[in-house]
Amino acid sequence: MPLLNLEMLLRTYRQCTRRLVLLGLDGTLIQQEKVVAHLKNFQDFQGHTLSPPPAALHCLRALCSDPLNVVYVISGRSAADMEACLGDVDGLGLAAELGFVRRPPGHSQWAQRELTAAQANWRDLAKPILDRFTTRTNGAYLCWQESAALWCYQNADPDFGRFQAHQLTFALRERMRGAGVCVSNSIAKGQVELRVAGVNKGILADDVLRVTQ
Repeated sequence: MPLLNLEMLLRTYRQCTRRLVLLGLDGTLIQQEKVVAHLKNFQDFQGHTLSPPPAALHCLRALCSDPLNVVYVISGRSAADMEACLGDVDGLGLAAELGFVRRPPGHSQWAQRELTAAQANWRDLAKPILDRFTTRTNGAYLCWQESAALWCYQNADPDFGRFQAHQLTFALRERMRGAGVCVSNSIAKGQVELRVAGVNKGILADDVLRVTQ
């Protein structure tokens, strides 16, 4: 992939009269190595948030201070955690859980996307299966969100963890068929993710574009 032409980007940026800036959090504003190290120490971000470095926060504030800009940070983290690490940046839009929960720029309240009728009971359907696999897999743990459940096995025995993740993925897909959710297994992250369908960064970007035009 070719490198970004910074000179052309800067020229275009200065010529625009309206700009939408969408940024990721972990791996973008925060180095991925620091995110991985944090998760090894604390397992998740609940109660032990990880914020961008001062230089990144300074740049965020500068972008948000320009009235021509609409700036959002998008993350898979919870709304509470994003509020804790970025809530004091004036004029910044926040999209938690990949856009399922949002706080537009200049607002203090979060808005949550409505679930469909099929999605209303996704937690009740998934919980017995997730609990069973967590109990049977030493080192695995669960992270619950409003729109997702993450079964994390990066601290389990590597071979047994991958085997259990494969079995869990199959069991969830069978049990959750027709429930309006997506199930995926990321070996790189060591996570099986169960997420409400129709929630991702691309859909969030489309929604934000519609309201900022």
